[in-house]
Amino acid sequence: EEVSKFEHIEFRQDNKKVFMIYSFNSSSVKNKTKLLTRSDSYFDFDVIDAVVGTTNGLKLEPVFKEEVLPDLDAPEQGDEFKILSVSPSPSNGKIKINYYNPEKMDKMVVRLFNSIGQLIWTSEDLNNNAGYSQEDFDLNPVTQGVYIITMEAVRAGEVKNRSYKRIIIE
Repeated sequence: EEVSKFEHIEFRQDNKKVFMIYSFNSSSVKNKTKLLTRSDSYFDFDVIDAVVGTTNGLKLEPVFKEEVLPDLDAPEQGDEFKILSVSPSPSNGKIKINYYNPEKMDKMVVRLFNSIGQLIWTSEDLNNNAGYSQEDFDLNPVTQGVYIITMEAVRAGEVKNRSYKRIIIE
């Protein structure tokens, strides 16, 4: 009953069955809600990893058979630089940016723009190596509003790649 308001898909990947439950309308479930049930007593299943999150994009701890499951490793596929996530949004000003950079750059620059395009904040204190990175930022005392965060990968003084995300600060 609790998950009937959610969409779901099933598929096989790497010899494993993947079952995804998600919501595009911000539906949520109560704390400690049972999501999967075995319908056939002869059929046993195991959950080896899972990702569970809030409607704001914050990760929660998935539990199966009274044990917390490890975080799901979903490697980026492709060779494009991109911001993977900015969370939480809405935020109180403290954010976490996850990004993927396929190759080492001279520097990475992150900027925050308001809705009329004014530069509000900037930082060049980011990991510029190839691979996945996560950076924490405190955007206080930025006022409440909707902002655009851009991240640029710079090499030899030239912007090689740019990615952007929207964020709400409350």
